[in-house]
Amino acid sequence: MVGAKTTGSEFADKIINVICALYLRGFIVNIVATDGASENVAGLKSLAILTAKDVFEKLDTKLSGDIPVAFRHPGENWLFVFVGGEMPHWIKRVVNSLENSSKTGHKQCLVLNGKPLGSVMIKQALEAVELGGISTLRQTKLTIDHFVKTPHSWMRVCLAAQILSASVHELLQ
Repeated sequence: MVGAKTTGSEFADKIINVICALYLRGFIVNIVATDGASENVAGLKSLAILTAKDVFEKLDTKLSGDIPVAFRHPGENWLFVFVGGEMPHWIKRVVNSLENSSKTGHKQCLVLNGKPLGSVMIKQALEAVELGGISTLRQTKLTIDHFVKTPHSWMRVCLAAQILSASVHELLQ
């Protein structure tokens, strides 16, 4: 839908135009989901001006937080359009944060129980268990592609999902 050199504001304008065109044809859009490309994230941030508290203000439930999650539908002001990513790419973003956290001096430094947490830690745990004579590759499905990234492996969402699997969690325990 959008070219590779599109800015976030151009993306947001196109989203509004598509929502309006669909509305004129009888369709109501109530969610916009994208991958984590920077222009998509910027576009969704410029669209989402209502927080969860704003959207659900009529409920008796008290909501905290000020993260923008929606905007008013351009055709029906009483409707909300929620924005966000789809699950496979959110998983990929978490794993990317783990990988970036392993880099010295990176602005994202994840910490668990006071210790740095990153993909290097997962790789070291895997290697330590294998040195002890227990093969975990079949148990965890982890391969060198999970730790040595190529342009192709960066795009593979399934690799990210395997990093966050229950078997890797057990390995870290």
